[in-house]
Amino acid sequence: MMKVDCGALFGELKELRHRARAEALIDAYNEMGYSALNVTYREIHQDFAFYEKMKAKAQFPFITASWADAKTGASAGSAPFIVKEFAPGKSVAFVGLNHRASELTMKRPDGSAIIVSDPIVAAKGLLDKLKKEHDFVVALARMEEQEIRGLVREAPGFDLILSAYGNRSTGTPLYEGNTPIVFVGHEGRHLTEVRFFPDKKGAREVCSVYLHYLSALYPVDDEMEFFAENILRREFEESQKEPQAVKTPAVKKTGQLFLSASACKSCHAEDYEIWKKSAHSKAFDTLMKASQDFNPRCIPCHTTGYKEGGFRNMRSTPEYAGVQCESCHGLGIDHAEDPKKGFINFGSTAGVNCVACHNKTQSPDFDRDIYWQKIAHGKK
Repeated sequence: MMKVDCGALFGELKELRHRARAEALIDAYNEMGYSALNVTYREIHQDFAFYEKMKAKAQFPFITASWADAKTGASAGSAPFIVKEFAPGKSVAFVGLNHRASELTMKRPDGSAIIVSDPIVAAKGLLDKLKKEHDFVVALARMEEQEIRGLVREAPGFDLILSAYGNRSTGTPLYEGNTPIVFVGHEGRHLTEVRFFPDKKGAREVCSVYLHYLSALYPVDDEMEFFAENILRREFEESQKEPQAVKTPAVKKTGQLFLSASACKSCHAEDYEIWKKSAHSKAFDTLMKASQDFNPRCIPCHTTGYKEGGFRNMRSTPEYAGVQCESCHGLGIDHAEDPKKGFINFGSTAGVNCVACHNKTQSPDFDRDIYWQKIAHGKK
């Protein structure tokens, strides 16, 4: 079995915790024996020095036929493609392609330029040679469907195209002519397994695609679970080093930004008691029970004001644990000071704030009218 990634592995790199996560993912891919990573905008365009550091750290090649030196045409990755043998005398070539974005260029620290070429042009320059020398040619792509279909029509010859674009995943291949196209999902929520078999006449074909949703139904590998927890702890530790991103106006002399639910109790006693009995008030407890209270991708939806002047950790800011009044209604500091005029950043949510956490991915069964009955208080 060969493990490959279609790209956009890094995500954002704006903060220390983001970089810690990216580096930890490279460690994880090394541990799992990955064969290749397709280079996309996410990897190469945010911080080239960090990209080079991760490319050197990886025990697998960063492949791209799209990103290249503007003068020499040399791949900005380890190579434009990688070849893997899957049986004696049988090989598959993986080619890395990025979506059409010819206006994008970037500068290396030494001043030289890297450009991204049209994927059709990049593919045409490789396909004839690869088809003659290898049994299968597979594209790892960061491209949308219509662009892939155009690629297949203009540069026929790929036996399979795997693409990571948006949040799309396809358990059944799409086809352009005889070329199967499979979208592999995003954020590591799925493992897409594709199996090749020749038919009775020896022709190449894709036999099956299995889309594994990585839920709790899969047995836990103790070694990898320990590894994953260390990744999350490293990311969390880095997040604690960063200053709070105070984006709101009303920080008073105390320096306090969020008030916490206890400040609302004196005027909204009935609402407070309803909240206290709700799952919102116990949201952080669910993370603790699942041993995910250090997971920086879970914490924002289980606390109040994470990274925005509220919750940081249970040691220093336990008063902001749980989904409290201000998580849904906005900052209450001006409202508390003068209830008659403090509604610029505070008040009825009209459901807007709900979907930040109750989105299709994390809460697919969310129906505001039904969920509202569990926390009904004040005005809907």
